[in-house]
Amino acid sequence: MNDCDDTTPRSFKVALACGGTGGHLFPGVAIADVLKQNGHEVFLILSDKKVDQAASSSIHHPHITLPSVAWQKGKRLRFLTSFPKVLHRCRTVFKDHCPDAVLAMGGFTSLAPVLTARRWKKPVFLHESNAFPGRAIRLLARWADTGFVGFEKTISRIPGVPCHVTGTPVRKSLRQLDREACVRALGLKVDRPVLLVTGGSQGAVAINRLILSNLDRIKSTFPTLQIMHLCGLHEDLPGVCRQYANHGIDAQVHAFFDRMDLALGAATAAIGRSGASFMAELVAVGLPSMLIPFPHAADNHQLENALSLSELGAAIHFDEQTADAGIFIKKLEILLKDDAQRSRMRAVMSGLDRPDSAQVIVSHMSTLVGSRRFNEKGSEKSRQSTNAQGRSGQSHSSHQVSTVS
Repeated sequence: MNDCDDTTPRSFKVALACGGTGGHLFPGVAIADVLKQNGHEVFLILSDKKVDQAASSSIHHPHITLPSVAWQKGKRLRFLTSFPKVLHRCRTVFKDHCPDAVLAMGGFTSLAPVLTARRWKKPVFLHESNAFPGRAIRLLARWADTGFVGFEKTISRIPGVPCHVTGTPVRKSLRQLDREACVRALGLKVDRPVLLVTGGSQGAVAINRLILSNLDRIKSTFPTLQIMHLCGLHEDLPGVCRQYANHGIDAQVHAFFDRMDLALGAATAAIGRSGASFMAELVAVGLPSMLIPFPHAADNHQLENALSLSELGAAIHFDEQTADAGIFIKKLEILLKDDAQRSRMRAVMSGLDRPDSAQVIVSHMSTLVGSRRFNEKGSEKSRQSTNAQGRSGQSHSSHQVSTVS
């Protein structure tokens, strides 16, 4: 049973499940910011993964942690044994916080909050950034009221739930960047190009190896290049730093960096995976990029993401499994030395950007939550009226019987 009373007719509280990866977390934070700006309350549900815990110190919203469990090969027994505890913990959290709705950003951190919301008959919203929806979103769609997607083609892949194409929200701070200020804040030189290399919030071994194995060619081809390399929490950070130093390349290396606004704002170009959230940030900033899809991503969704930009001329696609070092350097030359190509990429990205994405999502949520409350109040009034008529009828019948006798 739901122990929470509805006492806020105009504002509402959202449990926003966005833990597990940066691709879930950062768009979730962007939506949370807009919810708060619109007078609503929000608390984030994170996982106990390193990426969530590393980023939590920079999150200015209330948040709680649920143990991470995923339905993955080799971990299914652990899922079956641990999920009941996760569900119990989630129900306790909901009793304490009393959310009016749940927004799930994907990943199995969303499962317990969605199931708890359905038990309490609260609205459930989903957001899927990728062109091909993840397993968690496909599973949760059966319990959702409304879905929000980053790509038009995604709608047909989430059957059974009405969806709106909203794009993927990015943090507001990414739209207020000054390159020179960002470069100086990072301690880099303004008059030299900056290449941002990142494998996402969890790093990418293959991208790290691709860059490090080509440092000789990078140094000779781009002698003034500065590199901002986010290598991931699992990488040998001192070892990566030594390799850059040995090749005489100016580089800043971080395992995890919570000021991506500075990194994106300072960069001349970027190399990274084609996660949908990262791509949305590239588009918002207008940053030319080389996208290297993770070849083992579920349903090869990162390839579809990358092609959605590269086929329009908004990015360069590189296949790590089939392309050699020579092709990599050649594509990197186009990215860093062809000013006209970068200008064309920025022009295409400006037409793809969705700066109102988070606000559109919040507006749809407000409409449905408000409608649900109206219907609930209408039903309650109807029940009260029926009960009152029933009591009145019982009293009148009793009086008539008394008179007859």
